[in-house]
Amino acid sequence: MSFIALRNQRRAFLNGVEQTSLFINGQRIWQKPVVLPAISEIYGTGAGEVLIHTATWSGTSIPNAGGGGATYNATMTGATIDAEPEWLQFAATGRFFEMASIVEGIGKRFYMPIDLSVSRNLIALMGYRLNQTDSQVSLIFNETGLRVGGKIANTNVSFNLSNAMTVTQGLHLLELQLNLGAFEVFLDGVSVGTASHDFTTFPLKWFGAGVTKASDLNSFLGRMGRIVVQATDGTHSTNIAAVRQYYRATYPGLTIAGGGGVTPEPDIPLAQYFGTGSGQILVDVPTDTLNNIAAGGTSFNLTSTGVVEDAAPGWRLWSAAGQRLQFASSLDLNGKRIFLPIDADVTRTLVSVLGGAVSSNAVYASLLFDGTGLRIARNAGSWVVTDIAGLNSTLGVHLLEIQVSGDRIGCWLDGRFVGWGLPGQAQFLVQFLGVSNSGAGDTSNGFVGRMGRPRVLVTDGSHTAVINAIRDQYEVEYPGLTVAVDAPVTGADNGISALSAAGRGTDVLVDATVAGTRYNQILTVAPAGTGLTRYDTVYLQGGALAVAQGTARTTDPEYGQPALPGGAIPLARVRVGATAINSAVARGPLIGGIHHSVRAIYEAHRTAIRAALPALRGKYAAGQPISLAVTGDSITAVQSAGPSLTLPNTDVRDRFGNYFTGQALQADVQAAITRFTSAQMGRPGSVTDHVKVGWFWPLLNQMATAKGYVLGSNLSYFNFAVATYGVVEMLNPDKTPTAWLSAWIAQNADAHAIATGMNDRTLDPVRVQGDMEIIAGLAQDAGRQVFFVELPRANTTNASNHAMTQRTWAATRAAALASGTGCVPLGLIYEDGLLGGHVVNVEDVCGINKSNHPTPLEQDRNGQLVADCLIGDL
Repeated sequence: MSFIALRNQRRAFLNGVEQTSLFINGQRIWQKPVVLPAISEIYGTGAGEVLIHTATWSGTSIPNAGGGGATYNATMTGATIDAEPEWLQFAATGRFFEMASIVEGIGKRFYMPIDLSVSRNLIALMGYRLNQTDSQVSLIFNETGLRVGGKIANTNVSFNLSNAMTVTQGLHLLELQLNLGAFEVFLDGVSVGTASHDFTTFPLKWFGAGVTKASDLNSFLGRMGRIVVQATDGTHSTNIAAVRQYYRATYPGLTIAGGGGVTPEPDIPLAQYFGTGSGQILVDVPTDTLNNIAAGGTSFNLTSTGVVEDAAPGWRLWSAAGQRLQFASSLDLNGKRIFLPIDADVTRTLVSVLGGAVSSNAVYASLLFDGTGLRIARNAGSWVVTDIAGLNSTLGVHLLEIQVSGDRIGCWLDGRFVGWGLPGQAQFLVQFLGVSNSGAGDTSNGFVGRMGRPRVLVTDGSHTAVINAIRDQYEVEYPGLTVAVDAPVTGADNGISALSAAGRGTDVLVDATVAGTRYNQILTVAPAGTGLTRYDTVYLQGGALAVAQGTARTTDPEYGQPALPGGAIPLARVRVGATAINSAVARGPLIGGIHHSVRAIYEAHRTAIRAALPALRGKYAAGQPISLAVTGDSITAVQSAGPSLTLPNTDVRDRFGNYFTGQALQADVQAAITRFTSAQMGRPGSVTDHVKVGWFWPLLNQMATAKGYVLGSNLSYFNFAVATYGVVEMLNPDKTPTAWLSAWIAQNADAHAIATGMNDRTLDPVRVQGDMEIIAGLAQDAGRQVFFVELPRANTTNASNHAMTQRTWAATRAAALASGTGCVPLGLIYEDGLLGGHVVNVEDVCGINKSNHPTPLEQDRNGQLVADCLIGDL
């Protein structure tokens, strides 16, 4: 039988005994394929089984197709069937699917396909009764994340995910694992965050609900598909993969990372990569014999000491302390990558993942993995331990990858780079893979789980093809193991289709795919020096990565960013402190300067703004006179003294003064800010130090440059903003307009901008949103065409303070949506993970006073979004 024919066989026998693998000359030519069960095979009420399966939409109910959970059949209230039978939408507000009885959510996983290419609002994905006053719980999803909210004993509670969750347009599978103490969310098969909670019970009565009123700010645009509810704590990896397999088959175009479906049978597995050269597999442990089958590294054959085979093929557990897999001779890991499957579902402790002799020899070291972090321990006279930041894992099967490059060790978990550590030595010798606890004192260093078949690759990390081939092979060998894959980003700026950057010490790692070529490299930057901070840029030019060093400054380091040589592509913006890197921001993949993951959200807001401003856009297209009236706070006012509440502009707005002086801006930056006379601003008066600083000036300057508009002639700008003011000062207690708001409305410009929020962050966001809707409504009732501008990110390292900015972003976007307009979504270039679209790192946002005033450099970037949203297509 040919190799090709053999690979198509589901079963193979040798001497009458069924085999799991077949080998010729030490090379695997066949492996028994793993076939996941059909979803109908795991119906039931037991652990890991499917309780609810909405296999069909009848128009009036959601019957459970399986034997488990028959009492949980749901009936449909006011829902309409979409033209496509696998999807449904809600026809009116307050509609939902109600179950016959309450479902306890704790210990369950809820699968929900969502389609974000359809414009239909859902306020929440699941919850208890809408009118429930005790222990009400809801899972609320919007375009930027998932929020767990509700009531405990009539007290409102809200939990946000630990990580920012962003999604793109299209089909997605949302999975919600509800366990005691924490919720975990998976998007397209990848964990995207957790939320701690104090619920002892999570009663559920309905799935999906339409927007209930205009002030509901948490709705998402889309439709919902068939629901599956599984009785699991998240550890039943095979059955979880089976459910994902069902969704792949049911929803064409749905991409779920990792396993699922009939596991593909590999080509002759990895044989083409065996050897001792660069990009070749030095050690492969394919079978339980632990022998090295490759041509490379024959001196590194592994022998087992006291290993106990687990019942599941491919896994190993240790039966006693000090047992391990031993190399025949020491292996230098420099320039090599170790691949190790780990299973955190099994309760067994390993003290080290790999390491050397427990001795005083300084070149030996150990990698200690405890489920929450990877630590590098070495003995240089005394033990030194270095943490690898950013590594954490959940229960289940994972692939751990460790790349050693010189004196740096990088770590990947499930295909995602998570950080690295510095062992402080140029050589890293190991003698074993996996060691069980050698004594009670070692328990703090162990991880609870078992280890799978290791592989050792000779690489500096740049051999993408073989790395991906090894990852693919592990997905075949270990059902439930999911390796994340970044889909290429079509139309990305500078051809950057994948990019990550992270800093530690004075090292920055950049992993980039540009124009189809993968670059993976650790580069070193110089400390900025005592009392100084500096921005450096990692860039690509001529097929090589390099670092451009900026100018170190005592404050405002963003003004010392380096110029790049011609043709260079910037990849990472690195903020360097006195002795070490503060932060590294990946400058991509971007599309039009916006991170690709939120580009669709940005375009939706831009479309809404353009539709809401026909007067300004029509006049600009025709070259006719244009007027713009804005209101807001000090960020827009840029005032030198208290201004009039009822008169725009005047001598004190848009002035060089205390907004800039006495702050973090150094004298050279202040001196470089151009001053203008009153006449140049198109205003009466004799002021000589007006400035054009703020988010509306790039728009006005573009109008002047592109079509010759002149302030005070055919371009009128009416600035009503007042420092320290916000929505509270715009409305009287009875919600009628104050004199300040009335004056802005009465101006009767072609477009009216509401640019508030910074002074509203501490208020109840429900009130902020409601007041914003009233303000916009009052202006619209007077015939004004309105749009919003989100606040910039306040400079604070306090998570709760940043949460206030985030909720104000959400309130502004929701108010714009409810008012039939849009907002300029500045949060999409300010949020964690999205700052690559901005010009500063998080330490320097609102850099004038390091609090709530953005610098001219920041405001120019913010203003580019304002200009694009209003006239970028004209």
